[in-house]
Amino acid sequence: MSKKIDLRIIRTKNSIETTFLKLVQLKKYEEITIQDIADTALINRGTFYLHYSDKEDLLCKIIDKVLQEFKDIVDFNSFTKEDKIIHSQLQELIERLFENIRGHKDFYKVMLIQSNIGNFRYKLQEIIKQKFRNEFQKNILKNDNEILSRELFIKAIVSAFTGMTEWWLENSLVYSSHYMAIQLLELTTKGAFPAAGFEIVHEQISKS
Repeated sequence: MSKKIDLRIIRTKNSIETTFLKLVQLKKYEEITIQDIADTALINRGTFYLHYSDKEDLLCKIIDKVLQEFKDIVDFNSFTKEDKIIHSQLQELIERLFENIRGHKDFYKVMLIQSNIGNFRYKLQEIIKQKFRNEFQKNILKNDNEILSRELFIKAIVSAFTGMTEWWLENSLVYSSHYMAIQLLELTTKGAFPAAGFEIVHEQISKS
């Protein structure tokens, strides 16, 4: 009997969360009411309050659940060894992140592209930043220097990941997670211009 009750609770909460994400695509977060959620999910307000204290609680729990999955993947391996980047491990990590985003594509479309409610973009980026800080604290780029700031370096990588993710979502996940991981690695390991085939010339080119 308890198993049936648990399954019913899970289905109800999934329905509420799915309904909420659909409503956010149709109207502003501030305009959504508990009654809107209840009516669309075909439940009564009392059922909603059995699981969530208010709309903000619902939002926080959805964000926390998705970000915990993301964080679990980020924490699963190390991709640095001394002053070396282990390409295969970094690619596996990035590919798993893109695959996780694919599995929650409707959520990420709402949170990254349409609304960014709950300060989601910042929270997502902080998880990735912390991963890189931990890696580089143990291995490379231990200290800022006049050539390259560690924090700016990390910011550039995180911005590249976020930007590519947003493009991917806007274009209906047209490429595979594997392809996206390779593209991001090309940009971050070679640099944008070299990855595109440009040779970087430091001396001044004389004009003819």
